[in-house]
Amino acid sequence: MYYEVSGSGRPLILVHGNGEDHKIFDKTVKVLKENFTCYAVDSRGHGRTSPVKEYHYADMADDMRAFMEELDLTDVTFVGFSDGGIVGLLCAMDSDRISALVVCGANMNPEGVKSLTGMLFRVENAVKKDPLITLMLSEPDITREMLGKIRASTLVLAGSKDLIREEQTACIADSIPNAKLLILDGETHGSYVVHSEKLGQIVRSFALTSDEKILPHAVPGFRKEMNVRDLGGYRTQDGRQVKKGLLIRCGAPGEMDAGEVETFARLGIVSLMDFRSGDERSKLPDPIGVSESYYPISAVKIDDDTEVDYSPAALMRMVMQQKGKDKVGSLVREFYKETLFDNEAFRKMFELLLSGRVPMAFHCSAGKDRTGVAAILILLALGVDRETARWDYMLTNLYRRKLLKAEYNKHKVLNRISRNMHSVATLSHGVFTETVDAIYEAVEERYGDFDTYFAGEYGLGPAEREKLRGMYTEVVRE
Repeated sequence: MYYEVSGSGRPLILVHGNGEDHKIFDKTVKVLKENFTCYAVDSRGHGRTSPVKEYHYADMADDMRAFMEELDLTDVTFVGFSDGGIVGLLCAMDSDRISALVVCGANMNPEGVKSLTGMLFRVENAVKKDPLITLMLSEPDITREMLGKIRASTLVLAGSKDLIREEQTACIADSIPNAKLLILDGETHGSYVVHSEKLGQIVRSFALTSDEKILPHAVPGFRKEMNVRDLGGYRTQDGRQVKKGLLIRCGAPGEMDAGEVETFARLGIVSLMDFRSGDERSKLPDPIGVSESYYPISAVKIDDDTEVDYSPAALMRMVMQQKGKDKVGSLVREFYKETLFDNEAFRKMFELLLSGRVPMAFHCSAGKDRTGVAAILILLALGVDRETARWDYMLTNLYRRKLLKAEYNKHKVLNRISRNMHSVATLSHGVFTETVDAIYEAVEERYGDFDTYFAGEYGLGPAEREKLRGMYTEVVRE
């Protein structure tokens, strides 16, 4: 069996999906190799592993058990995508070598594939007679009882737009003792896996022990719910990366405990941007002396220049005043009309960045909505691609996961019968991928593209954007 190994630390095995090879995990490995010894494998008949005439998931699982035994791998984190996820489930049922299991887009049986996708597979197979398609149409046959044998710490992943039925994904998670389920908003079957850093960030957060665990882009020394993150480390489209330690996003410093305030003060912040309204600031002032300069400028104002409170509590009140079935969506669209254009706070933010007034920290109340928009704009201005900017925005849900879970549990019954109620619960502590869609659509509707938008709203033409990239990005040193 062909495999490539890189990194150092506890062993981590990556197994690809049907018709693929280990190369799909190139960016995943880059994220994980600092903490794990990564074994990226080509399954039987795939990539550079010897071909076979027919395929069965049980045989693939046997291959992986033999692989772990031959290399004497223990305390293994097994990451499987699609067919690789099925193999991971089968291996973990009777292997004590696997301590952590991450299953992405797997199914228990062929009926777990959505009907349209299944029909397309059958039509294709009628023409090609492809043994790999035959495999997907006839296997696996995994029961809840079989899944109940798994003792590895397990994370079950799928995209909200996955080709696997969500109810079957949920069944897998429900059948494995103490498994965690994460449905990724806006992601397809493989969008967060194939040539993407996203899976690596999720696995890293899940599989590291409590002593090792650092959330993606976390600034050490703060509770997760404070949402304190460094924009440094994100890759730009021209192959550079954002410099670390210069661009910090966070929740309101007034919510920090004494130890966190001390840690925040040691960051050496030169410019502290406070995007909250005056009313929010008066109720919870920022601590004194944590930055060289403080810029309290509301990021949301209505036409008569009145500042708007967009704290989580205020958002909850506002959403109840919206008309129609999609109350949250209506509020989101209204919010971005007020936030993206003629924004004094964001103009000042870019002015300070052009002047080199860094390190900069910027925040609102929870560090998720107004702060999230600001982070998207900074990342795009520096040349980071749209989907990575979206990923940074959505990380709020990972950082504030405990708060979100508690909110969902408070309204369990209503969440099941009302889409609005579930959305309202999310709005209180989290964010939506549809919000990012609204940002991109609003800018394109008014300006056509972000280059024109940056020039028109903030005076960031080609020369200014190039200057920002020179100041805040650097060559990647592998």
